[in-house]
Amino acid sequence: MFRIFGWLCFAGVFALSCANIKQLPGGQADIIAPKIDTAKCKNLFATNFSGKEPIVVHFDEWFRFLNPTKNIIVSPPTKLPIQYKLKGKRLLISFDKNEVLEPQTTYSINLGEAVRDITAQNIARNINVVFSTGPSIDSGEIRGKVFDAQTNKFLAKIPVTLYKNQEDSAFTKTKPFYVTYTDTAGSFHFKYLKDTVYKLYAIQDKNQNYFYDQKIESIGYYEGNARPFQSGTEYIIFLSQEKLPLKIKNKVIKPGLLAFAFTQDIEKEKTKISPEDKFVKTIYYEDSILYYYNSAEEFNAYFELEAIKDTVKLNKYTEPDSVQMEKLVLVKEAISQIDSAQIQSPSPIFSLDESKIRSTPEIKFLAKINLRNPQIIDIVYQETKPIYFTIILDSMAVRMQGNRTNRTDTFHLKTKVDESLSRLELILDSLQTSQQYILNFSYKDKPVLQKVFVAENTMETFRFTHLDPLVYEVKLIVDRNQNGKWDPIDFKQKQQAERIFGWKLKELRADWDQKMILNVGE
Repeated sequence: MFRIFGWLCFAGVFALSCANIKQLPGGQADIIAPKIDTAKCKNLFATNFSGKEPIVVHFDEWFRFLNPTKNIIVSPPTKLPIQYKLKGKRLLISFDKNEVLEPQTTYSINLGEAVRDITAQNIARNINVVFSTGPSIDSGEIRGKVFDAQTNKFLAKIPVTLYKNQEDSAFTKTKPFYVTYTDTAGSFHFKYLKDTVYKLYAIQDKNQNYFYDQKIESIGYYEGNARPFQSGTEYIIFLSQEKLPLKIKNKVIKPGLLAFAFTQDIEKEKTKISPEDKFVKTIYYEDSILYYYNSAEEFNAYFELEAIKDTVKLNKYTEPDSVQMEKLVLVKEAISQIDSAQIQSPSPIFSLDESKIRSTPEIKFLAKINLRNPQIIDIVYQETKPIYFTIILDSMAVRMQGNRTNRTDTFHLKTKVDESLSRLELILDSLQTSQQYILNFSYKDKPVLQKVFVAENTMETFRFTHLDPLVYEVKLIVDRNQNGKWDPIDFKQKQQAERIFGWKLKELRADWDQKMILNVGE
């Protein structure tokens, strides 16, 4: 009888040890994460700690310990790896025998998301294992938030770092003295800091080394020094990626075409192509250049842009003798004083002969090639009365590569009547006088209008009389360098990303006069 009972016990134990541990069905769900049982811990919040003995962290239940290398942050960092050993409900933290801890320093080991209960995987958050090599625990704190510089949205899980070294080069070469992460609301909180001055940085760390050594990493910093015990101070950091070094990102070679795309927007005045007589048309588009050529023989093209030099062998290409007629398409028919109608060609337009474009009835309008898309002809209405009218493109009004042109065609357009549009008086308050700003309206991420201005007063008023009744997003860029566009951080030059203030307006209504005040800085 005893043997049978013993065998059954053994079998039961074996089965339990092999089975996956799962929450029992029925009853309340387990939503409580493991907690520290401080009465049973050893060397937790110890002072005059030498590192010779392990720190024992005792939890109130069995737990899993996951990915310590990824989850745990040690501040200040140790020179040698720390050893973690799970023993029942205890976590043993041991230092390498050759580790030399900083004297008179408070250390914090943030366990991150490493500790979870066994059944429901509840994460034990905000657990810091703290000790000091001096006679007391430092109590300084630094708080703040991290935002995306372009969207103004807070950023979660971003490493935020503190350096005692005041040199900017420390952020690009060495690991920080303290590290923490932003939470789901973009907030960060350093605890147990020595009362001294620090340099404060944030980084979207691609290689997890906590310092800035790759241009693809977004970064931000607090101007000036951060210091604990500054009552009520919240340090704000805006994150952006620096401009990448100017390089050729892509190159396309086709019969009659050589095209380059670059890692940043280019200045056409700095570009050179030779032999110039081979190229019949050059089109610039932000970060790209399209060179169209015509040559009865192969030739080498030489391109230069600042430090970039490239030699390309191009095959012969000549325009066909016969003219090919192409159909153009009306892609936007409604037109207003601030919104043009658009006609699209099948390929980039080399030239536009305005003398071959007319209207019926005869009205004042302007036809021009769109600066952002060379396949688009913008029809700009220059009158105020609402009418229906027809644009007539005579043949040969448009010239494209390959001896292609347009056939004669008509396009029926309509102006938007005032009763269908909105009128908005927009007041911008708390501006900085003499500062240049860029005011952008967009709808569903599509640009609607832009206005560049220099603030003469702290409050400026703008009136828009022909807006579609929509819900617009408004962005105001502080254009510090007055180049007419937003610029990201330039760490070497100690230039923060240009500030962007954003608002979502109330819905505009047709044939209504509306007034809105936007306070810059709120």
